[in-house]
Amino acid sequence: MPKKLDHNEQNAHSDTKVELLLGDFLQAHGVTVYRLAAHARGRIARRTLYLLANGESGRLDLATLAKLIQALRELTGQPVEVQDLLRYREGDSP
Repeated sequence: MPKKLDHNEQNAHSDTKVELLLGDFLQAHGVTVYRLAAHARGRIARRTLYLLANGESGRLDLATLAKLIQALRELTGQPVEVQDLLRYREGDSP
């Protein structure tokens, strides 16, 4: 299930969401968070990866996103892109 990322309820557009799809991506590619954390060691903190994968992080900075994409490309051998990890939804759209 996609995870909400940095949802600002004070905003007039409080029903607009950016969802982090890391947990779904990992599951679809047979990669555990433990394996990703081991591979990304020294680049991304293990705690950060677990929080992101479980949708418990309220924000994701661009430097971490870039490191995450690089680590996933290395692990999967596939051309991982931003849209593989993030989804923008407005209102109640799926």
